[in-house]
Amino acid sequence: RDLLLLCGGGAKNSFLAERIKVMMPNTEVVIAANADSLEAMAFAWLAYKRIHREPVDLKDVTGAGENSVLGGLYE
Repeated sequence: RDLLLLCGGGAKNSFLAERIKVMMPNTEVVIAANADSLEAMAFAWLAYKRIHREPVDLKDVTGAGENSVLGGLYE
């Protein structure tokens, strides 16, 4: 059985959680402890990866063929 942690705004959206349960019946949907902090940490990690030009592996998430550097820096 898969596990999906909801965090950030998604953790406060009961409709979203219910739809995920219907569409993914073999997935346990859990509201993450410290849901807002977890979302903030995820975005901090993504920002770190971008600033240091480190590619992110999203193959399992998006089906991308290769890792890529995400986002853009503007001055």
